[in-house]
Amino acid sequence: LLECVSKKDTRRLMEKAKDLSNRGIDLQRLTTDLINIAKETVVYSYSQDEGLLTIISEEQANKLASLFTAKELLSSIDYLMDVSIKYKDATDSLSYFEVCLLKMVALMGENKPVMEYKKPVEQPKPQVNEIKTEVKPEIKPVVEEKPVEQPKPAEPVIKHLSNNELYQILTRSKRAVREADNTKWMAVTREAAVLKDTAIMASNESEMIVVAATREQTDLINEENNQQLIEKATEKILGVRKVVTAITNDQKTLLINYFKDRTASIPVIKEEPKEQINETEQRLIKLFGKSGYKKMEG
Repeated sequence: LLECVSKKDTRRLMEKAKDLSNRGIDLQRLTTDLINIAKETVVYSYSQDEGLLTIISEEQANKLASLFTAKELLSSIDYLMDVSIKYKDATDSLSYFEVCLLKMVALMGENKPVMEYKKPVEQPKPQVNEIKTEVKPEIKPVVEEKPVEQPKPAEPVIKHLSNNELYQILTRSKRAVREADNTKWMAVTREAAVLKDTAIMASNESEMIVVAATREQTDLINEENNQQLIEKATEKILGVRKVVTAITNDQKTLLINYFKDRTASIPVIKEEPKEQINETEQRLIKLFGKSGYKKMEG
């Protein structure tokens, strides 16, 4: 019924109303149900709270909300409540119900045209035994036009150093250089905003490793276009152009462990203590050579 009202389908609406009455449906009870359905739809459209629905489902509420505005539903509730009172003194409840439905149809917006029904046009029957020559139209091959592919924007070039390459930078780094760069690092980050909130891990006269908070920021810093900006910033503030490589905190931890493993594998060569040679022995070595005499322990 409500769908017919929203579409201004008056013919189908009247047919449904009569059919319900002929089937013995209690029109007063039906009117009360329509009031509750319209009320729940208005409440749901304002609150979007499924928990407030007790009569209709969320899907039904969404469908009705798409067919009616809240104002149309509230006005329809007024008409339905008015007719429910008049049923008590009515001798023909169906007429009252139909008038109420027509008032609801009149509420619908002007952009909803009244459904018009036209009698189907009867097609002339073909004559028997009439031979017709069917002329088939010429079928032309359909040529599919291939869409013109738009050139894809060039992807940014991002440098990625291996653990060994980062390790080599660490071995060349100097604590004094890093501490000196730290005193001016805030000024560098103001000059190159992409370095904001980064910290220096290692630095030498021409290279630097910094730690960034996120993978996205490390990619921005390591992007080829941004590297030129960063090198100019280091030259301006630090007085020398530096190649800056960014890593994340996780990469920092891995790099430190890699550095420890590589450093631990380097053998430490201990120098043997030099033999103490007195003046007399030095003269003997000059005369006879180191193997030309035998030192006697006494």
